[in-house]
Amino acid sequence: MKRILKMILTGVLLFCTVFSIVGCFREKSEEEIARDYITRCAKIEVPTDSEIVYSISEESKGFVQGNTFQYTVFEFENEPTDWLNRNSFEEDKYGGEKFEMAFSGAVTFLPNEIEEIPQEFLPNFKEESYYYLRLEDVYFVYLPQKLWLIAIIPMG
Repeated sequence: MKRILKMILTGVLLFCTVFSIVGCFREKSEEEIARDYITRCAKIEVPTDSEIVYSISEESKGFVQGNTFQYTVFEFENEPTDWLNRNSFEEDKYGGEKFEMAFSGAVTFLPNEIEEIPQEFLPNFKEESYYYLRLEDVYFVYLPQKLWLIAIIPMG
């Protein structure tokens, strides 16, 4: 009886070990990596009903050194009003100079491994109204005209 119990217990432990090891090696998609990194750094989740239209990061380029640069643009089908309100985004109609300067500075000083971010994916603070939020060192800009949410995590 003890021998059968020992064999069952050994089998269960072996199964759990193999399952754990296989789970550790599951490769994440770039979208999962981008969303997870934003969640880790900002402590909020970007709604899953958004789609990434542009993303660049040191991690996607193979450079992982603790805090890494990431710039991601999400597009929504509908305005995420509840999400914006729940996360205390502030509306700004062509103002917020301190935020704009900090955001622009984060985009200006890119890591060497990152090429320039295409102009079409950068906010035009002079011509577009926007909602903004800064949590820790994560900058969020929501552009209602395009239904875009831009998240930038500068170099740490």
